[in-house]
Amino acid sequence: MINSIVQFFDNQRVALKKNELGDFLQNMIHFFAELGNSPSLQGHQIISAQLDAMCQQAGELSAFKLLRQVNNLPAEAHNVILLTELYCQGGHAEIVRDILRKSKLPVLLLATNINNRKSPILRSILDEENVLGVFVANDDTYVEKLRTTQAVLANSYINTIFILVHGYDAVGISAISADSGKNVFFLHHCDHSPSLGCYLEGARHVDLHNIGFLRCRNEFNITTNRYLCLSSMNLRSKRIDDTFVNPVFKTASCGGIHKISHPGYHISYKEVVLHTLRKRKGVHFHIGYLSDEYIKDIRDSLIQSGISEDQFIYLGETPNLAEVLVQLEVDLYLPTLPQSGGKALIDVMAAGIPILTHQNARDRLWGSIDLIYPTALTWATFGELDDALEKYDAQFLKSQANESRAYFERFHNETLFSEQLTKGGVDIDSNDIPKLKTYRPDVARRLTYLGFRQNNNPTNG
Repeated sequence: MINSIVQFFDNQRVALKKNELGDFLQNMIHFFAELGNSPSLQGHQIISAQLDAMCQQAGELSAFKLLRQVNNLPAEAHNVILLTELYCQGGHAEIVRDILRKSKLPVLLLATNINNRKSPILRSILDEENVLGVFVANDDTYVEKLRTTQAVLANSYINTIFILVHGYDAVGISAISADSGKNVFFLHHCDHSPSLGCYLEGARHVDLHNIGFLRCRNEFNITTNRYLCLSSMNLRSKRIDDTFVNPVFKTASCGGIHKISHPGYHISYKEVVLHTLRKRKGVHFHIGYLSDEYIKDIRDSLIQSGISEDQFIYLGETPNLAEVLVQLEVDLYLPTLPQSGGKALIDVMAAGIPILTHQNARDRLWGSIDLIYPTALTWATFGELDDALEKYDAQFLKSQANESRAYFERFHNETLFSEQLTKGGVDIDSNDIPKLKTYRPDVARRLTYLGFRQNNNPTNG
């Protein structure tokens, strides 16, 4: 635990002055990991120009040009996606896949692998045609990983570097030079948690949705940031209008266990599933990794509530979410909570599936209301959820499906993504940045999460 934040900053400055880069990198990684795991900081976006500058200073001190040489690097023009790791299916992997498919040059995947995984890159990603190769920094220490990463990024054949490291990856952030002479894009995908890299010198800050873009521009004074729309690739079909509620009402959610296991939120994903199945019968599909323990818990709860455990169908991890939802003929998509998946919502709209999302009281970004089509229904309380579920007859579902698909075509289509990717995003005056939606969470719960009256102990006197 880091007991003194001020002392942490002072210690990091001292470590840089003494060229103790191993201690600096280890402490920075542990600090941001601690921030990300802190219950009191859930829903808070924490970024720091000061800490980013320290990381880049560490990169300047590494002397990698003298101490590290890497052989057999690509000798042709290419781009690089800089990652921490990519070992599980999810939105992060799908963003990488989309960049691979739309990059005009072949792409080298470069992983810092600071968690020392044996297989840090998904095998399915390696099957993408545009993958030039994979380079993993399998060194023993953080400093050696940094030098190796820097040596790979110094290759003169690199045109563009896309940074998609985890928010706590001080090695990846320290490897970015302020004057590399290359196009460098920091893709701010860890926007729901504390993150290094938002203020990197020599890199363009690119946000992947409208609320993140406006927050970084207006709240954090990143006035040169750009917006890049999320998209969904290679969808071969969309939801057929005449198959709604046939033969039963079918709902679905997509997200890993990390999306639904945050403690302290007043509504759980399990409660929403139970509530929906109790209200509308039918079946609910879950896509994404869940632990055996969690699956057993949700099925036991179904049985206790008089609902057949067969009505909850666990599909596990799978790519091509949009295609899966179409094939399952899903009627309504329910984002996971307390944290939804932004990339999944784009896939859902690409498939033309109606969406019913929660007005998250902890933070509007967690519920992703700003990513979805304007007429989608939202709910803050179980009473509002009940009212919304009653409205989804075949006619309303058809109307919502058309709205969902039309919104994808306007703001998230493949061509738009490709054009924006080539330009490194668009500026604030672009008509292709969707407007924000109305945020109306449960006010009492919102005040609680903001800390109102949590530590007040009034006394008479």
